[in-house]
Amino acid sequence: MAAPGSVQKSEEEWRAVLSSEQFRILRQKGTEYPGTGEYDKFFEEGVYGCAGCGAPLYRSTTKFNSGCGWPAFYEGLPGAINYNPDPDGMRTEITCVACGGHLGHVFKGEGFRTPTDERHCVNSISLKFSPANSNPSHKESLWFLQCGYSCVISLSTMLESVTYFESSKGYNTIKQKRPFMACSLALSRFCGRSFIPYSSNQQMNPISYATNYKMRHPPFVSRNFLGNPLLAASVYSWRGLDFSNHGPAHAERFRMYAALDVATAVDVINDLGFDTLTFLAVTVIIVPAFKIIKASPILGFFFAGIVLNQFGLIRNLTDVKVLSEWGILFLLFEMGLELSFSRLKALAKYAFGMGLTQVVLSTLAFTAFELPPNGAIGTKILTFLFNSRPDLVNIRSIDEAVVIGAALSLSSSAFVLQLLAEKGELPTRFGSATLGILLLQDIAVVPLLVILPVLESQNLAEESIWPTLLKESLKALGGLGILSLGGKFLLRRVFEFVAEARSSEAFVALCLLTVAGTSLITQKLGFSDTLGAFLAGALLAETNFRTQIEADIRPFRGLLLGLFFVIHRDVH
Repeated sequence: MAAPGSVQKSEEEWRAVLSSEQFRILRQKGTEYPGTGEYDKFFEEGVYGCAGCGAPLYRSTTKFNSGCGWPAFYEGLPGAINYNPDPDGMRTEITCVACGGHLGHVFKGEGFRTPTDERHCVNSISLKFSPANSNPSHKESLWFLQCGYSCVISLSTMLESVTYFESSKGYNTIKQKRPFMACSLALSRFCGRSFIPYSSNQQMNPISYATNYKMRHPPFVSRNFLGNPLLAASVYSWRGLDFSNHGPAHAERFRMYAALDVATAVDVINDLGFDTLTFLAVTVIIVPAFKIIKASPILGFFFAGIVLNQFGLIRNLTDVKVLSEWGILFLLFEMGLELSFSRLKALAKYAFGMGLTQVVLSTLAFTAFELPPNGAIGTKILTFLFNSRPDLVNIRSIDEAVVIGAALSLSSSAFVLQLLAEKGELPTRFGSATLGILLLQDIAVVPLLVILPVLESQNLAEESIWPTLLKESLKALGGLGILSLGGKFLLRRVFEFVAEARSSEAFVALCLLTVAGTSLITQKLGFSDTLGAFLAGALLAETNFRTQIEADIRPFRGLLLGLFFVIHRDVH
């Protein structure tokens, strides 16, 4: 491990060894654009070091997919990273100990199922990846010997119905009547890490342990160990496996690693099954009850979310939340199916006229609400009404006020469109104008995402934002145009081909594939996935399959949209 401050260079020396983009981020504390980094969705085995000085920073086993657009790790190598809290206490900057290079920021308490409940959000360009050595070193040879020894232990444990954990004081036992479940639980955690104080000869409940210590596994786990539970079970809690964490602070702790955790997998399935039953029961009760009193079921789902949150009845909140997002996609897909070509042209007038005006005026209004810096009206109101901490809600610069204003100018398509649909106002002129404004807000996401990193870098005088903004916008809009033209001819032919098979299963699968595929493509282009779902519906609106598609999609849309309202009320 490099000593703190061991790499010292002048600004001219750094400019000579770093590219202009590396210098901007590492030395000037800039931020790369989300989703553009080399290591965002890169999950090879190895070590991530500092791009400036080469000092090792992160193991690949601590990397996980957070979906934020930047590489995410749940912890760094001990002593490799400096933590510098921002003055407002809202974020903590992380830098390389050896050279002081800016890496990114660390966030806590975001709900990711990681052992540390932390997300190190790191710029890809600040990192340099070194793949795992193909020639095992002495320590790696010891690791493989331990794996073989552990296989023998795991087999004997399976036969004896007793699971052994190795700690600094010897072996601790967990007794379990089901030998395979006990063995897999005790010996399977390899990649995601969990530190748990544990005394000698202490016994615990394996099922409750699996429930409380489920964690997100890095993607390479499935590649290396999928289909081989014995191998997964053999590489278990050997303290020597992590060569950087020896010391008295960990004397009473043991490490559990996860490769293919059979017990946890079963437990996750059970949680999802329980959550499904809970939600279906809520739907059966809420929807008829609120229809009787002539109230919107959305309010019922909100109320159900509050109740479920109070009693902790949603066990697997993260996975269920991902599933609920499909309800929004189906809603926008159905909205697109309702549009004829003439109505779609009318929407363009509303989108680029009223929509653009709404976004600009709302941004200006909310920005003014957050000014002046360090004495904003909004800060005083939040402090007075909600007893918020001044250091958390204080606006320090005009840039921050603009960012917050732009974010608040956007609306929720799910809430607005669902309410309009329930009231039968979507076909009206008011409904068309509202839909056009919402579509413009989806398109406005692209320039906002381009501007945000520049504002954060605090180098506005040195940044030439307009060429980048124009380039990214044209690229995204061009891709959207190609998708529209290609989809118009391709989708019709594909649906005709599948319809000739007269298979309802294949037809429904094609509908789901269309929604998921177009949503993914527009997301890759920088737009929201909901815009892709809407575009897919609009492309199919002029076909003869519109009525059948709408009938097949509607049950999915209704249930998953209700789940969305329950979960998002539960989250908040």
